[in-house]
Amino acid sequence: PLSIFMHGDGFHLLFNMFTLFFFGRQLEYTLGVSRYLALYFLSGTVASATQVGYCGRQQAMTQVIGASGGVYSLISFTTLLMPHQIVYLYAVVPCPMWLVMCGIVVADVYLMRPGEAHQGHLAGLGCGMLYYFWLFGRSGLRF
Repeated sequence: PLSIFMHGDGFHLLFNMFTLFFFGRQLEYTLGVSRYLALYFLSGTVASATQVGYCGRQQAMTQVIGASGGVYSLISFTTLLMPHQIVYLYAVVPCPMWLVMCGIVVADVYLMRPGEAHQGHLAGLGCGMLYYFWLFGRSGLRF
């Protein structure tokens, strides 16, 4: 679980903190502090464990760092909560949340770069979705 507090470089840290700033504040207000922290830490832990489990089969020594799994869970939870919420990609291009999440999934699946925790990212997205359905059930969908 401590790996969610470590980052590989300044860009990695900056991206995660930038995303936390914009999505985290809104979700903390909506969920309350305890549910928000449960989502973030549980998802980060599951994402790290998923990545270690996946990579551990291929190589004996596996290191996983970063908060991306927890951050990705916030993105998927926000998408289910507010699918038509407009966000500005690169601070310029207006885009609905559902399209942002689809782009993230496509990028993680098809643009896999060595050294990135793609399985952990997808596990984080899945955790956010499961947490949403656990809290709100199917009736909470707003599509």
